[in-house]
Amino acid sequence: MKSGTTKTTVLALAITVAMAVSSGSAFAQNFLFEGTDAVMGVGARYLAMGGTGTSTANDPHAVFYNPSLLTGIDRVTITGTRQLNAKLRPYTFIGIAVPLLSLKDTGFKITFGAARYNRVHSRSSGAFGANEPESIFLRYLLPGISGTYDGDIDSKTLVNRFALGFSHGALSKLSLGVNVDQIDCKTNSCGVHAGSNGYEVQSVGATAVSFGVSTTYRPHNRLTFGASYTDIGTTLKVNTEETLLFWAPEPVTS
Repeated sequence: MKSGTTKTTVLALAITVAMAVSSGSAFAQNFLFEGTDAVMGVGARYLAMGGTGTSTANDPHAVFYNPSLLTGIDRVTITGTRQLNAKLRPYTFIGIAVPLLSLKDTGFKITFGAARYNRVHSRSSGAFGANEPESIFLRYLLPGISGTYDGDIDSKTLVNRFALGFSHGALSKLSLGVNVDQIDCKTNSCGVHAGSNGYEVQSVGATAVSFGVSTTYRPHNRLTFGASYTDIGTTLKVNTEETLLFWAPEPVTS
């Protein structure tokens, strides 16, 4: 994808979208927020246990929580989960774990894992006061957006994670893990704010690559210590940006 910024003014399209936004947001406020950042984790079991997956995950959810735990999976396993009340995404997490059994004779225990999950998907319409929680969250999610914004916003961040967990028989109580994340962000918005002179329709796409490391230590079967550090070196790179402007006409005076 070619990097850069493209700004285009298309009056007819902007008028159509702007009219649709003005007719919808003027009468109602709507706000939806889904994803792993919303519930601070994935998997009903691990959420019910207070988000303890960093030391207890024994299925492909380990790709999300702590890749070093992948060494505890001894067969090909596929897992999919979905937030029951989700309205924006058809799934929350899809993952697979594949142990490399051909290396077993070397003393190494290595398992590959991959997952795709929805980190955050937010959709809002209408105007929220600058001090309302919805406005504060949107400004945290989308730095630079005005606290007086009135319009439609759809923003999603999806993550593709590739992970590896490994251990050796000589140190069987210790496991290590590494992961690489490919992050894809997309935001579409249409609305106005206090400093604008009409409707602004904007589409922004960005990507990033980040890294993570993890470890697990089991002093005995009933006690496990786990730690995971992710989002190392993450810097979003804006790949596409389109802005359509519809300026409000000046009032006619006689």
